[in-house]
Amino acid sequence: MKKKTLSITVIAICIAILGYSTLAYFTDESPVVHNVVTSGGINVEIVEKQADGSLFPEGGVSGVMPGGEISKIVTVANQENSDQSWVRVWVNIAISEPGTPILNPTIKNLPLTTTNAAGEEINVVTLDINGEDWVRGEDYYYYYKTPVDPSEVTEPLFETVKFAPEMGNEYQNCKVMIDIHAEAVQTANNGDNVMDAAGWPNEHQEVSDR
Repeated sequence: MKKKTLSITVIAICIAILGYSTLAYFTDESPVVHNVVTSGGINVEIVEKQADGSLFPEGGVSGVMPGGEISKIVTVANQENSDQSWVRVWVNIAISEPGTPILNPTIKNLPLTTTNAAGEEINVVTLDINGEDWVRGEDYYYYYKTPVDPSEVTEPLFETVKFAPEMGNEYQNCKVMIDIHAEAVQTANNGDNVMDAAGWPNEHQEVSDR
């Protein structure tokens, strides 16, 4: 049986520092793509919610202080008409200089790390990755350990986005992108666990070290 694969670019999250101590947080979601191969198909999408159960607002969240955090619960849903699937997620973080298009190859991005008072290197933006239900592969993808049945949703990959209190003046009015890309392949005749599964797309070579 041919392996069925699906590659979906789903989330682009932009965060802009409005002033010395405030942040604005915006999100944009692309349409779900349904790939049908032989019988059945695989149809998954990323779902973003907040701690109160509401969907993450399209207009974003503002007024976040450096050192604060934003509720952003990221899961992957397997659709009703889909086959049981293995799921993996790729995450990349980039911070562009103020007033420049993010991820423009001609623009030098700001560092993803800074130092604290003890001189230790820390991340500027941190995701609270769920290491119990997801495992990070050597290819930097996060793999969901359990097969996802039709109409079921994974446990969250992460639930909060945290900003280091040490963010300095160089980050004023910058933009942060958290790019999330979900992929799925069928479980039938495709390995005993997610790390043994075959048929994954191979599109992302440069990913964040998060």
